[in-house]
Amino acid sequence: MSPFIIIILALLVVLGLVILVIFSNESNTIMQSKLNEQENRLNQMEKQLQLQNDVSYCMSHIQTNDLDEAWYCFDKVIENPNYYFEPEVLEQYYETRNAELAQINSVNYGNCNLTDVQKMQINSLMNDDSITPSVKFSQMSMIHQSGCN
Repeated sequence: MSPFIIIILALLVVLGLVILVIFSNESNTIMQSKLNEQENRLNQMEKQLQLQNDVSYCMSHIQTNDLDEAWYCFDKVIENPNYYFEPEVLEQYYETRNAELAQINSVNYGNCNLTDVQKMQINSLMNDDSITPSVKFSQMSMIHQSGCN
């Protein structure tokens, strides 16, 4: 065999190895990308499962007629930074929650000796969007406890 043919064969082998390495790197990149996508989907599924568990726990308070604890529990779920809720869902939740609390308050007004000041405090809390729902809930509970004992 002539040295020229040996050189050409050697170059072809080297070229083949270079092409193999390039395809191997592209294949690894594609596989890593697919693994990342799968991991992201798995993380989302884990968050959804945890959200379902949290909501189920909150629902258990409704089954035991502990509505105050149920609303408090739902507020904690809503405030959890690991969960994302569409603005429309949050708006509907707070409308429903505030209407329910207003109804509870109107019933409690009849059953308790709340002063006009306490009633105004509760109404003010209901309309105050600057504080978190859990703080709002705890403050309203303290006002009710002081007037209903």
